[in-house]
Amino acid sequence: MDSTYINKHLYFEWVRSMCESRAVVVTNGSEQLLLDDVVELRVLDDGSIKLVNIEGREMILRDLSLHRIDFVNHRIYFVKR
Repeated sequence: MDSTYINKHLYFEWVRSMCESRAVVVTNGSEQLLLDDVVELRVLDDGSIKLVNIEGREMILRDLSLHRIDFVNHRIYFVKR
């Protein structure tokens, strides 16, 4: 492998680690992972929340509400309605 490939690969991994977030639900003080590598969060017309990760996997949250977003630690916190 040449150094250009390695540098591009390392750059991609750095960007990937900086941009995506981890969506978790908090219940009784403990966190449960909903979806990793979230790149899109959208509130739908019916009030549900759509999450999409970097691989295109989608998740619709109907019984959870957004609690807070931690931009520094790349976490999206949800709680049950």
